[in-house]
Amino acid sequence: MNVIRQDIGKALGRFAETAAFDRIECGGLFGVSDGWRMPAALWRAPAGFNGWTEPMDVLTLAFMRHGEPGARVWRGDGPHAGRAAMARDRTITVQPAGAREHYSGDGPVSFGHAYLKAEDLRSLSLDAFGREVELRDDVVLTPNPVLERALNDYLDRAMDAVEAPSAVEMDARAVLITLSLLRDHGGSAPPPARHGGLAPWQLRRVRDHVEENIARDIPLAELSALVRLSPYHFCRAFARSTGLPPHRWIQTRRIEHAKALLVRPEAAILEVAAQVGYENPGHFAKVFRKFVGMTPREFRRAL
Repeated sequence: MNVIRQDIGKALGRFAETAAFDRIECGGLFGVSDGWRMPAALWRAPAGFNGWTEPMDVLTLAFMRHGEPGARVWRGDGPHAGRAAMARDRTITVQPAGAREHYSGDGPVSFGHAYLKAEDLRSLSLDAFGREVELRDDVVLTPNPVLERALNDYLDRAMDAVEAPSAVEMDARAVLITLSLLRDHGGSAPPPARHGGLAPWQLRRVRDHVEENIARDIPLAELSALVRLSPYHFCRAFARSTGLPPHRWIQTRRIEHAKALLVRPEAAILEVAAQVGYENPGHFAKVFRKFVGMTPREFRRAL
């Protein structure tokens, strides 16, 4: 992740603008220090923007967050110069690694970035399609409401300070977003191959590992390595076997552990939260209520 960290750091201060526009502000970087496979960033342009993106060693997925009615964004260089979209249109843009491209926007806008390494794209395309799938070079302000919504949901989760996402959740979301990107905007990408669920020994190994590490945020790569699968195949096989994505299944196990601990009157709720992997007691109470229908305190009183 060091390459991604260094490149995003350079981009912070080097997004060139003309004097006619206020500076683009960074509203936050997410997942860089946590080692997410797809770090993300929020950018704001209170008075529009006009400038060149900095070349980076990672592919950048750009998508709109908010824009005033009538605000517009357009490409200013290359074969797609002049291509434009309203800020509220549900479009995505792919900036290839190493590219330096010109964009402008009028009116207050904010947009998100998600950053992907070339090796992750290649690995997933080989896993899902059986061959390397190259992205088309015309994904510039291209309408894709489903993928745009998934990217905005991803950034929403990244910024959620109350119910902070786990590494396994964000990695699983990144895999699905990358798969959608390759399927929708890859050159002649065939449909992903279908696979069955996990073998009994694989499911048992994952379950045992989660139970033994229930208080720890387990990365998706760690779980998939246990059963000798790629993250992509693991996510699909695990969901077929359990009916739930990995992060949601881990949440259910944490809550079941918490319920068992709450039966003991001497166990403080704060300690219970920590023992099942929740550093923030407010987050723990919110997730517990989502699954059980009552807060931990209410659950204990009802015993």
